[in-house]
Amino acid sequence: MSFDDALKITSNPNCKKGCNKEERGENTENDLCLEAFSVVDQLPIRCVGDWAIRKIFLLVQYFGIFSIGMKNKWSGKLNYIEICSGPGRCINRKSGDEFNGTALSIIEHPALKN
Repeated sequence: MSFDDALKITSNPNCKKGCNKEERGENTENDLCLEAFSVVDQLPIRCVGDWAIRKIFLLVQYFGIFSIGMKNKWSGKLNYIEICSGPGRCINRKSGDEFNGTALSIIEHPALKN
């Protein structure tokens, strides 16, 4: 599964790309962008750095490996709780690419589809 497939990456034309720390302080509140909203659902979006895409992708891949490998070790369905999950979608402050956060990416993982 590629980054684009797993995270549903899309371009957000409303992102003011390349904000420095001071500009982000003016354009965000609790890391939520005040100028750009998700092009997918028009809801608030979290402003993140380049590292976030790789982190989320690796967590989702680990979750898939674990849930498939351990499926016969418990009865019933597997539940996932994301503490402090935020708004669901993120935006890369340098590129303007919008993508699913960890919770949405895990919920949409093929291992959870029945």
